[in-house]
Amino acid sequence: MKKISSILIFTLLTTLALGQTKKLKIYTDERIELLNVIQYLSDYPILNKSENLEYKKEIEIYFKDFKSHNAIVLNKKVYRNFLGFDRAVNYILHYDIPSFNLTTKFTENELKDLNALKSKDSLNLIRNEFKDFYEKSNFHFFFKNHSAFYKKINKSTIEELNKQNVISILEKHYGVKNNSYSIILAPLLHDGGYEVDIVDKNGTNLYAIIGPVSDNVNKTPIFDTQNIFSEYVIHEFSHSFCNPIIDKYFDKLIQSECLLIPIESKIKSQGYKGWKVCLYEHLVRANEIVLNEIIFGKTKSDKLYNEMINDGWIYLDGMVPIIKDEYLKTRNTYITENDIMPLIIKYLETQKKNCH
Repeated sequence: MKKISSILIFTLLTTLALGQTKKLKIYTDERIELLNVIQYLSDYPILNKSENLEYKKEIEIYFKDFKSHNAIVLNKKVYRNFLGFDRAVNYILHYDIPSFNLTTKFTENELKDLNALKSKDSLNLIRNEFKDFYEKSNFHFFFKNHSAFYKKINKSTIEELNKQNVISILEKHYGVKNNSYSIILAPLLHDGGYEVDIVDKNGTNLYAIIGPVSDNVNKTPIFDTQNIFSEYVIHEFSHSFCNPIIDKYFDKLIQSECLLIPIESKIKSQGYKGWKVCLYEHLVRANEIVLNEIIFGKTKSDKLYNEMINDGWIYLDGMVPIIKDEYLKTRNTYITENDIMPLIIKYLETQKKNCH
């Protein structure tokens, strides 16, 4: 691979000294904690697996009389079709607390993801039961009583992320600006994260919800501050920039769907399914690799690249050079990554010879 020009590196790193273009919020959100507690009590499988967390024991004690509440029973029944993975996060962030009023209308695509395109009754039912659980269990008391705990587990991550102007870097790289950015640290979440976008009258608001390490032997959740910026924040926020591009060109990209076949089993084992999702991840990961080289150096970037290739993301082999050697070196021609999609489509077309 060719080296990124020193001028480009200087230009991007200069943003580190210029301050954030947007205010980046890093915190623990009461709505996410409510959701995760309900999920935990309903034996939702996609949570942190650590058996040592004192927080889990405190949840068990505080909410022991609410394990049969309708919110818990309902979540067990509907999480596969309604409230699994990022759908649940997207759902709960549309409401405020304590009133549980809908602050932003669900888009058509969001309703489709929630299987509520034809009827919103199910969403209202979930909302009412969650609200009832929140009120009857006095969840706010539990959340407020843990404010020192949340502050403690967030401290090192806040310090680490404030060393870098991640928003300036991302917006400059993608050539797109958003209204706001939030990183929500969730002590019950699995080792990884979700990213959701919520659009309101002010624009698009990006949320990266990140969990602690799962192999923690301590009583307190530990967030991977060393890699949280390089491997989680860049990755999760990049979905907001990359996914709409894939959506826009998918009618052409689907013509290369046969390329999913040789890697399908590998990426499916990681929780990814379908050609569109495969493309989301490839474009995000290609940018993640390039951004890591710019910010942290080639050693870090090469390590990520090799890990991802070994995990089945083999089309990074052609997509990374397009971003490094075409997009970044001729930004006067390619203003945003939307402009390089014809190059990526052409590259994938050339790979179709390997489908047979």
